[in-house]
Amino acid sequence: MNKKSLFFWFVAFVCAALIFTGCPQEADDDDTVTPGTASFEDVKVDGEKGVELTGVDMTVTITGDKIDAAITANDDLLDWITGAKPAWLTATAKEDVAVGAASVVITIGGIPAAASSEVLGLKIPAAALAGGADITATGKITLAVTYPAADAAATLATSSDLAGKATVSGATVTLTDDVSVTEALAIPDGVTLVVPANKEVTVSSNVTVNVGTGSAVEVSGTYNLGSNVTGENNGTVTVKPGGEIKNGTGVNIGGSGTNVVEVGGKVYFNGSLTPYIGDNESSATYQLDEGATFAFNNSGYVISGEVTLNIPGATSDENKSTWVGDGLSLHIEDGGTLTIAQYNHLDIASDDSGPVVTGGTNAQIVATGYIIFFENGKDWSADISDVPNVNFYTSEGTKETNNNGITGKTYKWDAAAGGEGKPGWKAQAPVE
Repeated sequence: MNKKSLFFWFVAFVCAALIFTGCPQEADDDDTVTPGTASFEDVKVDGEKGVELTGVDMTVTITGDKIDAAITANDDLLDWITGAKPAWLTATAKEDVAVGAASVVITIGGIPAAASSEVLGLKIPAAALAGGADITATGKITLAVTYPAADAAATLATSSDLAGKATVSGATVTLTDDVSVTEALAIPDGVTLVVPANKEVTVSSNVTVNVGTGSAVEVSGTYNLGSNVTGENNGTVTVKPGGEIKNGTGVNIGGSGTNVVEVGGKVYFNGSLTPYIGDNESSATYQLDEGATFAFNNSGYVISGEVTLNIPGATSDENKSTWVGDGLSLHIEDGGTLTIAQYNHLDIASDDSGPVVTGGTNAQIVATGYIIFFENGKDWSADISDVPNVNFYTSEGTKETNNNGITGKTYKWDAAAGGEGKPGWKAQAPVE
């Protein structure tokens, strides 16, 4: 073998060795690469519908990876935002970002087309990173876009049930015609619905009615709630003089709002409700459940159909009271029945003129619980005659005088219940 051949084989051997020893290095490419992480502080984006947002900046910090493609100020980064993004939302780079950078400042903006409360996230796409893998950042973007009350009022006035039957002034919607509500009725936050005298709202059975926070319903006409109407009142419902609210069977309105019945206003009950007027002489209120509270001001309420006074939580150890005081009226219509449930009291109290408790033909009061009379709003009256305008008689026609309360009796309204021919409530014989 000559020198040239020896040199050739030597070089070949070395090359083969280099190739052989290089093979294990190729396996390193399959090793698992730990992805980077990213984070930003939670941000809240406040705004109003139709008003351009003041841009909200958020700094996204990257650890264990770096930006691999230059970003120019105002570049669109909306694809980085995840979640149910409203169509109007924008997300742009606030400033230039160089290759190798480990943070990006993003500005959230846009002109809201509607109220929004979505919670969004952020994911940096693989194409923007040196590591070549998506990174989902920790942190959240909360949209808090409200709907101006005036706009909400305009939308309410053009809803399917009210369209063409209402006018709008600011955040107030006033009915100009009778309205039948067959879909859910929602009074938006801050909006007032006015039902004028001689106008009527009729809510169909099983429909949901909600009054928003800071909202109001003012009833000078008639407001009919069909059977099994449910919902919440978190605003104020006011029955004006001459106004009437008529509740169908099974109406159940909760919420944290207030319902005021002014002088001359009336509320009708019909069905298995649990209304009550306060629990003592200082609280002239009633409610349909443990939510909405109605404040009476020298007005009254009317029973039509069958109603049971049954305050939640009434027990043998803790009786509950329905208070009817001075200036208030309770009228049970023709054929109506008011039942006072066990452990409940119908407390009739008088300071001056006293309340008025009357009935129509075949109207009755069933005292499974107690009817109790108070004089001067505090002391139990030994003589019911101390409470004017409220007349309860025995089956023989003599005045009831039980100062410990009346129980276990059914009374019917009689135009000549008393021996002196006065109208009043007469105990039935035999006791029903």
